[in-house]
Amino acid sequence: MKMAGNFDKDFAVMMKDHHLGVIAKALTGLKSGKEKKLQQMAQK
Repeated sequence: MKMAGNFDKDFAVMMKDHHLGVIAKALTGLKSGKEKKLQQMAQK
């Protein structure tokens, strides 16, 4: 991402992108994962 030069805006956009990635990984883990403990973490 290109930084806008506004720390608050840049931080918010970076965190949004980060969390969307985490959600996508959790959904993949729920679909394909085998470990019960990791499935529980992904569900949370």
